[in-house]
Amino acid sequence: MKLVYLALLFAALTASATEPCARNRVLLITDSHGLTPFGEYLEDWLLTVPDTEINTYALGGASPMWWFHSYTTPRGFVFNSCYPKTRLNRRTLQARKVPSPGLAATLASHADAYEHQTVIVAFGSNVPGPTSLYEFETERFVRAIKEHPNTTCIWIAPPNMRKREKNYMAKVYAAIETGIKKASPTSGEPACVLIDSRKYGFYPEHDGDGIHYPYTSEGMAAAHTWVAGILTELQPLLKAK
Repeated sequence: MKLVYLALLFAALTASATEPCARNRVLLITDSHGLTPFGEYLEDWLLTVPDTEINTYALGGASPMWWFHSYTTPRGFVFNSCYPKTRLNRRTLQARKVPSPGLAATLASHADAYEHQTVIVAFGSNVPGPTSLYEFETERFVRAIKEHPNTTCIWIAPPNMRKREKNYMAKVYAAIETGIKKASPTSGEPACVLIDSRKYGFYPEHDGDGIHYPYTSEGMAAAHTWVAGILTELQPLLKAK
């Protein structure tokens, strides 16, 4: 059983090097929220988007800077919809080391083979250092995405969490907003569409660790509400491509 598990993991980790299987590609890049029902429900919906390849990278503890350095998480999830059998069960996900593949390499992988790429980023729960540094890392991350033609950037900022005070969250959101603004042209549309999860993500009152939406009835219901709210903004953006 362990050998089968390791074989699936290897296939998922190397999937980005395989040939494309659709006209469009969505890169879903998240921190540990992508290991929870939130990541599962969002990915489930993305898999229904016609003629679109889904590449998911959920790295526990990740922040934008991880994608410019060789950081490795002890708990991660990687998936490529070209190989659906490699999709692991998040509920029973085992701890194992997963490296960040690097943003430039991931975006450039077969980029010319797709008509359009959409990068959906779900970051903001992990802020290593001052928010001024996070502002810089956000700007750098968005600029790297926009260097690629026919690529859309969508940033899903963090939801309400029991262990994160509102004042702290306000500072994180301000850093993300300012970083995106600095990466955007002086006129025209923002370089990255920002989705405010605080309108949709309401953390369970008793369940969970205060940060991650758990696989309990209350946690899954809260995650479903969060994703349903996000999709009201995300669905039109993907349909337009």
